[in-house]
Amino acid sequence: MKNKWVKGFLALSIILLLSFLWLFVFQKVRMTNENSQNQSRFTLRIDSDWTNDQLNSCVTDSLGVYLPGGISFWLNLLGYKITPCKIEIENKESSFSVLKKIHQSRNQTVNLVIRSSHFKEGFCKTINNQIVLKTQHLESFLSESHTIENKTITPTNWPIYIIPNTYNIRYNVSIQDFFKRMIRESNSFWNSNRIQKLQAQNLTVLEAVTIASIVEKESSKKDEFENIAGVYLNRYRKNMKLQADPTIVFIKGKAERVLQVDTKIESPYNTYLFKGLPPGPICIPSINAIDAVLNYTQHDFIYFCAKADFSGYHIFESDYSRHLQNARKFHNALNRQK
Repeated sequence: MKNKWVKGFLALSIILLLSFLWLFVFQKVRMTNENSQNQSRFTLRIDSDWTNDQLNSCVTDSLGVYLPGGISFWLNLLGYKITPCKIEIENKESSFSVLKKIHQSRNQTVNLVIRSSHFKEGFCKTINNQIVLKTQHLESFLSESHTIENKTITPTNWPIYIIPNTYNIRYNVSIQDFFKRMIRESNSFWNSNRIQKLQAQNLTVLEAVTIASIVEKESSKKDEFENIAGVYLNRYRKNMKLQADPTIVFIKGKAERVLQVDTKIESPYNTYLFKGLPPGPICIPSINAIDAVLNYTQHDFIYFCAKADFSGYHIFESDYSRHLQNARKFHNALNRQK
């Protein structure tokens, strides 16, 4: 009788062991989420405010992985606490592999790509898409002033601390630590060579980056950045109004044709109404645009207009009457195209 009980216990143990082996090794991911069907991979994004139940539901509903007690039970046995991460799961991957990837994500880093031309909304969305920081939290942070690393970040000057590049950074980095890193990278960017060029032009970092942001939005042609920078520096030093269309586009929040009525909008960023520079950058300028300001082409041009062939290039002039002729050609071509 005793031998039968032992044999029965062993048989049951073997069955349970095989069952668990099937669950962890042979059970395959099956994309069940309607957004991920017919795809070869699924991005599992775990947020900091998730509960164990939310983690279990996501893994079950989106990946079709069923584990006794839910995947959180097995992760807890390994000492895992829910940590924000973003993991790529392949279709038909084993449940054991999913468990292993989540467990190994505790100290996950990612290559964060920051591109130029964004302003606050686009910048915050781009960051949110790559690391744990949420769009609304970033927007709220950038709407107030903060002192970090002995630097004052304000709603108008924050782009001067963001240098477009690729940064290896913790996925679950805090807002404070993110900006500490950005400030350190900015300090490295503004090396002695660039600082000397700033001083030679009697510009501050804020002034140079603000001009660079306008240059960035004026043209998609990097090879004319230095000419455009020269135009705005000439106007600035002659105490002329900059009359930069990109500042009107920034005020309106829409990338569309600037009309005469738009140049009357009351805003400190309206360079048609006010002389000097706007309060701060109108976007995150590229390194090319910043260096174009530091190495601008010295010329007598104070006007420029898009070419009527829609090549994206501009005609530069020092004579106002010739500039008006160029402008009429462009606007006539624009009206014909419409």
